[in-house]
Amino acid sequence: SEKGFVPAAFCVAECYESGNGVEINYTYALNFYTKAASQKWENATIKKSNADAENGKRRLAQIGKYWQAAVEKDSNAQ
Repeated sequence: SEKGFVPAAFCVAECYESGNGVEINYTYALNFYTKAASQKWENATIKKSNADAENGKRRLAQIGKYWQAAVEKDSNAQ
C-alpha cells in the first residue's frame, strides 16, 4: 500500500473499516480509500463517496442541533 499498490490500499481500508486484524478506525479507512480512489479504483471510489455522504449527514445533523439550541435559547430570552 505504501508503494502505491492500489489493491493493497483498498484491502487495508477494508480492514480498518471492519476491524479485521486492527482496531476499527474510520479515519484511517477513509484515508486508504482515498488513496485507492485517487488511482481510479472503482470500489474505493464508491466507498469514499459513501463515507463522504455519511460525514455530510452527521455534520448537517450537528448543525441542526446547534440551530435548534440557538432558537430555543433565543425564544427563552424573550
